[in-house]
Amino acid sequence: MIAECTNDLFVKISGITALSQSTGLMVGGQAPDAGMANVPLPAAWILPAKWTNKTDEVQMNRPPQIVNGIGTYAVELLVPFASQSDLINNQLPLLEEVIGTVHGTTSPSGQRWWFAGYTLGAVETKYLAYNINFSTWQSLFSAAAI
Repeated sequence: MIAECTNDLFVKISGITALSQSTGLMVGGQAPDAGMANVPLPAAWILPAKWTNKTDEVQMNRPPQIVNGIGTYAVELLVPFASQSDLINNQLPLLEEVIGTVHGTTSPSGQRWWFAGYTLGAVETKYLAYNINFSTWQSLFSAAAI
């Protein structure tokens, strides 16, 4: 389910016009552009970030079963850092568009995605990096795996 949810976010976010050619699952800084000097902006990377097990502890003495929990996925959004007016008129609306594109939609688990918050992760000369988190309730294992 982790792969399916990651791909679902990729499909949704790469459908945003401004990010259609610059959304991926690989974090920047790879060779040959180790310093991300040539990354086309804006850009987005999607990565599984956290799993919170919500299966009751009382079930630990029982046979293995499907583990239910909350999967959180990070979307790293890099936006050009050009001017105050560009930030207000273009980049912050893009941040809101990414949030609005995912929040409330159905994830592959059959549950809804919810926007879990964002933080400003980096301020560079060329760009600002926002870490946007989305979560969904899901099962970690399928019944066939048990």
